[in-house]
Amino acid sequence: RDTAWMERTRRQEATELRQERTRREKMKTWWIAPGKWRLSETAPHRDGGTWSLRANALRWATLTPALGVAWRLTDRWTVVADAAWTAWSWDDGGRQYRLWELAPAVHYYLTDRWFTGLVARGGEFNYKLGDTGRQGWQAGGGILGGYTLPLCHRLSLEFRAGLGYTRADYREYRRVEGVNVRGKREKKNYFGVIDAGINVEFRLSD
Repeated sequence: RDTAWMERTRRQEATELRQERTRREKMKTWWIAPGKWRLSETAPHRDGGTWSLRANALRWATLTPALGVAWRLTDRWTVVADAAWTAWSWDDGGRQYRLWELAPAVHYYLTDRWFTGLVARGGEFNYKLGDTGRQGWQAGGGILGGYTLPLCHRLSLEFRAGLGYTRADYREYRRVEGVNVRGKREKKNYFGVIDAGINVEFRLSD
């Protein structure tokens, strides 16, 4: 009886080992090939200690370069640091779209793909798309959630959105004969969507 039990145990362990090897081989496979496109059937390898580069496609679509890095601490925890900057000016300075922003975040993966977490953000801005411009700073934070869609061994898409609080402190101004004339100072409190992104993420290491 003991011999039969040991034999079944060895067979089960051998089967599990083959399945694990097959799973890891799939994760090491590049699914982007010339003339062929397939989505990866498994989530990217998520051991701790890996670094990734990120770019927020939604911010780039608004002509706002946004880049970041992600550090995978463990199989569940990831620390993210995103930054955005732009400095558009036209109509002889009569129109402005300038900002810089930092947005650190912490992700906790509930599964291989779904995550939740916390995000903070802050920076300065100068917007003038009409007659009245607004220049000042904003800061806030909140909770977020998202989903990671693996495309291949190193490349993935991250869909993320967050809700929370933002505090803005700015001064209005108008441009008169080429000179910015300062107006009243405003302070605004906002509760709602504070984060949204479709991030293209490239993992640098295994």
